Amino acid sequence: MNCENFDFNIRYLIAIYNNYSIIQKLNNNQYKSYPKIKNKNITDHVNKIYKIENTNLKDKVIFIHIPKTAGISISENLDNKRRLDLNLYAVHGHELAKNIVTSEHKNRIILGIVRNPYNRLISLYNFFYGKKDILLNSYVDYIIHPAFTFQYFILNFEKEFYKKSSALFTCFDYVMDDNNNLIPTDIIKFENLQTEYNDFCKKYNIQTNILEHKNENKIKKQDITSIYTREMLDIVNKIFYNDFVTFNYDFL
Repeated sequence: MNCENFDFNIRYLIAIYNNYSIIQKLNNNQYKSYPKIKNKNITDHVNKIYKIENTNLKDKVIFIHIPKTAGISISENLDNKRRLDLNLYAVHGHELAKNIVTSEHKNRIILGIVRNPYNRLISLYNFFYGKKDILLNSYVDYIIHPAFTFQYFILNFEKEFYKKSSALFTCFDYVMDDNNNLIPTDIIKFENLQTEYNDFCKKYNIQTNILEHKNENKIKKQDITSIYTREMLDIVNKIFYNDFVTFNYDFL
C-alpha cells in the first residue's frame, strides 16, 4: 500500500518495521525498547501491506541526527517533502556519521546540524534528566540520574557521561571520520537554523517553509554565565574543544 499520505510518525514507524532485520543485525540499542516490532507476526503483517520505497535516492538527504539540534524538526520537514532517506534514517537513528555513510553513498547529500556546546549540554541535561534508556553498554539505566545536578553533570561529564549514551557525544564525534575528515556535504548551525536550512533547501531545490521546532528548550544567551562556573566552563572547553574550533563557536 502507498504510504505517501501518511504523516512522518507513521511513515517512520513503517520504515522501522520494513528494516527491522537490518536493525537486528546492527544491534541498534535505540529500538530494543520497541516490543511490538519484536513481534514477528506484527512485523510480517505490516511489511506485507506497507512499504517505504527507496526511489530517487540521489535526491534523498542522508541526515545525521545529533541529539538536541532540532533533528526531529528537520527530519520531519524533509520527509514531508519526500527528500529524506527515511529507510536509512530509520535503521540508524542517533548514530555517528562514520557508522552510517559508506562508499555506496558517494555523491549523496549528507546533512548535519551542530550546536554551541554550552547550550547543547543544558538542553541535553534538561531533556534526559531522570530518564532511563538502553545505554551503549546494553544495560537499562538512567542517562542522567535524578539526583544529579547540572553542575554534577558537567564536572563529571568526561568520567561518567561522555559516550555513555548515543546522545552524549560531541558534534565533532558525530560528523567526522576516523581521520578527522568532515563527512557531511553540508553543515547547518542550530543558532541560524531557519536561515541556513532555507539556504540548504534552495541549494538542492527543496521547497522551503517554516520549521516547526519540536522538543524545544528555550535557553537565553545571558543565562550561560549564570549557569556555568569557571570550572564548569573549563571542562566543557576541554572536552568540546574540537566543536568550538571546527564550527567557529566562541570559548567563554
